[in-house]
Amino acid sequence: MIRKVIILTLITSLFGCTAYIREKTFITQDKMVSTISDSDINAWQREFPDYAFTLLKLPSTDQKTTMVGLYLDNKKSNDIIYYIPGNGMKISDGGLKALKELSALEQDIVIFDRRGLGATDGTASVQGLINDSLQQFDFIRSKMNPDRLIVHGFSLGGFVAVQVAKNKSIDALVLQGTATNASEWVDERFPWYYKLFVTVKIDAEIQALDNTNVLENTYAGPLLMITGEDDEQVPASLPKTLFQKSSSELKQLVVVENAKHSEMLRSPSALESYRQFIKLLHSKNVSARQNMKS
Repeated sequence: MIRKVIILTLITSLFGCTAYIREKTFITQDKMVSTISDSDINAWQREFPDYAFTLLKLPSTDQKTTMVGLYLDNKKSNDIIYYIPGNGMKISDGGLKALKELSALEQDIVIFDRRGLGATDGTASVQGLINDSLQQFDFIRSKMNPDRLIVHGFSLGGFVAVQVAKNKSIDALVLQGTATNASEWVDERFPWYYKLFVTVKIDAEIQALDNTNVLENTYAGPLLMITGEDDEQVPASLPKTLFQKSSSELKQLVVVENAKHSEMLRSPSALESYRQFIKLLHSKNVSARQNMKS
């Protein structure tokens, strides 16, 4: 999806010698709201025999929408992975596949369709995505009372997850296929010969998402980073740089061989690393109070 946005932006802007990456076109929007029915829940439940499914409906603080999500409860766990999907990824399309991969960890999982996508109506913005995720985090913490609340962001969702880590006391952060910041991501994605003819301009709202700054100067808690060796959307060099800049003492980088952007958690070794990371949180009894730099 991100690749398509860049190509389209380039083509439409080429003759003006300036390519714009704008907030309103960068964030994928559905034309129509879909619904999650009881029959959907029952069908999905059969695919996850070790989990109990609960449909979540959370009115947004600005009262402009009701956010729709799923809570997958595993009897073996009282930890929750709060999964923030990538751009254009909704529960019914891509989300269930991610949940299936994560279910091998035998942890509780929460996922929401973000504003303007899937079963949640409204219009998305960068700040709106952040505000909604902060509200969702508080909802999960207060209503479900997990022992540990792990924030997992995939791709664009990783940028949102870092903002949650910046503003909330989280127990651990997992970043999958996530870049350092918008400028460096664009530099990697645009071939050098395009840059001879085209100036790329990025909306300030997107430009402000700086993962490196947060991981270097604010968040110091447990960190797991997962990247694909052959990731075509977020080259592995960016997560590696982000990992090096992180000030976390308990941190791990997993580079999945031969994996593209959506293939990382298909790897048994990546899932095992994730599983061991969670065990380490328990063995060290990591506290959320330790996660912010003083």
